[in-house]
Amino acid sequence: MNFKRLISGASMALTTLLMLVQGIQVSRGEGVSPALLAAIFLQNLPESMGASRELTHENGVHRRRVVLLWVVVAVVLAACTPLGLTVADNLATALGYALAVALSVLGS
Repeated sequence: MNFKRLISGASMALTTLLMLVQGIQVSRGEGVSPALLAAIFLQNLPESMGASRELTHENGVHRRRVVLLWVVVAVVLAACTPLGLTVADNLATALGYALAVALSVLGS
């Protein structure tokens, strides 16, 4: 197995685990701890730096364009976070109603 693939797979697994912990914290109403945010940031930083380096050095993309790409990604993610929470809240409510109706139909 290729070492880069192994590291990439481990990185994706760790990211998934950290996001799961973050989702559990938010769903329990605990908010997100600064330590978890720092862990997610520090875990993703080397990967993003490597990808940026590949874009600029190996593919000839100008540094300004790469920085603009990261700014756009940050803005889109910041905008999607409250949207995702709203959708999740409404979806949980809708699924709760659907489950209640299904149980009442099956129970009668």
